[in-house]
Amino acid sequence: MGYIQQDRLLEMMRFSFQRYGVSQCIIDSLMRVDGLEEDYPAQGKFMNDIQEFSKSTGCHVHLVAHPRKVREDARLGKLDIKGSSLIPNNADNIISVFRNVEKDRLRKAETLTKDQDYAMHDTEVCVEKQRETGWEGAIKLKFNRKNFVFSAMEK
Repeated sequence: MGYIQQDRLLEMMRFSFQRYGVSQCIIDSLMRVDGLEEDYPAQGKFMNDIQEFSKSTGCHVHLVAHPRKVREDARLGKLDIKGSSLIPNNADNIISVFRNVEKDRLRKAETLTKDQDYAMHDTEVCVEKQRETGWEGAIKLKFNRKNFVFSAMEK
């Protein structure tokens, strides 16, 4: 909730790594870090600071960066991240998560059949950039409403 100063956030990440051996940090979201909302050079510097922290500690940093405003049914990619181009350029991995808007539309209209529900995915996780091996692709997921778990759809 609210905003956090960049230096304070990085200090807390370093402390958590040194004191507790934290190996994963989640920043949700970039726009909650004070001073970055419309300042593209500051966003680039912050990305460099995160990279330096991650490389020096081995700690993985997950940064939530929301997309620019586009049509609801538009397919988004790494170039649609709101903010500086240095965000996707400096990221090691970019993963996008999409809801199946067609299935949602059918469900809201109460016209989704059992066969359609079974055949259609609920969410798609797309690897848009992956620096380690270069693999990019998508995984379609089904949501189990009984136990609130996502699982990969069988091919």
